Amino acid sequence: MSSSLDGLDEGRLDALLTGATPQPFGTFAQRLPDPAEPGPGVDRVLVACRDFTGLLDAGVPMLTFLNQPPWRRFDLPTGHWPMLSAPAELARVLDKAVS
Repeated sequence: MSSSLDGLDEGRLDALLTGATPQPFGTFAQRLPDPAEPGPGVDRVLVACRDFTGLLDAGVPMLTFLNQPPWRRFDLPTGHWPMLSAPAELARVLDKAVS
């Protein structure tokens, strides 16, 4: 099983596959030329699951800004679908992020 599916039992995987819709291709092709800064007072939070933490910890150059302030990083040791594989842990992280 792919590590992005870590934590999904057969029932949750079936629910995911049944309810999933394809991601629009434009989201892969579109690139913003100069992402706008959100402005002062806007919190920057990253909830990183197992696959993404590996990329962040490996020092992938295009992601290094996510390991630096003003970003606050919260890691979850699960696959890409924490709302299904670790809902209680995700809720705790989101609560901590806004507290």
